Amino acid sequence: MVKERVKKSYRHPVLDASIRNKRLVLEARSMERCLKAGIKTPIIRYVDVNRYCIIMDYINGNTVRDYINKSLYKSQDELYSYCFKIGEVVAKLHNHNYIHGDLTTSNFMIEEGTGDLVLLDFGLTTVSSSAEDMGVDLYVLERAFLSLHDHAAELFDEVMRGYESLVVRKEQNVSSFKKVRARGRKRLAFGWFVCSNNSLYTQLIISLFILFAICQRNQTQRVLYFSLAWFCHGLGIRFGLGF
Repeated sequence: MVKERVKKSYRHPVLDASIRNKRLVLEARSMERCLKAGIKTPIIRYVDVNRYCIIMDYINGNTVRDYINKSLYKSQDELYSYCFKIGEVVAKLHNHNYIHGDLTTSNFMIEEGTGDLVLLDFGLTTVSSSAEDMGVDLYVLERAFLSLHDHAAELFDEVMRGYESLVVRKEQNVSSFKKVRARGRKRLAFGWFVCSNNSLYTQLIISLFILFAICQRNQTQRVLYFSLAWFCHGLGIRFGLGF
């Protein structure tokens, strides 16, 4: 299987080449480090820095998303067992200070034949010991589960049980996750920030903060910019500020 980092036409060619090269190397290194940490990922066969691509083993199986949505599991016990294992995988990541950055049910695969969990897509992976970053990682995964179906909250509870059974800094990370979740429940969503109650200038500033947040690789900075957007939104609603 070949994963290529595609050229972005909206970026300057020199900048684009630099970004693609940096992310390619980071992704390859992250995959190798995770393998050493006991986390199953596709095995890399070759990294072509000139063509910005990684050649890796093909994983034959189903994503966890399909596994749940298409009811491919044989029993509820099997389903809950995989959810528990997902939590263990995330705990292993965080125990080695790896922040995946894109933990979704589409980035976990169940390999056919072995039944092993395989973690995919390390394009946003960073190294950080911050409990805040780990909390954001867990929150992203929770949102992915809750988007599946009405009973997904129970499945994520099982994920957290698996996580807490293995993670070293349990109290810190779980506490941080709950704080991030509480902020998320205040509806930090794109469309909700920019509403008719805000002036045009306020909307522009909010949009810029959201754009900055999207561009951040660091989870803490991403949350900071979203928080600033929320703050500006609140000022615009309460005081009618136009800046």
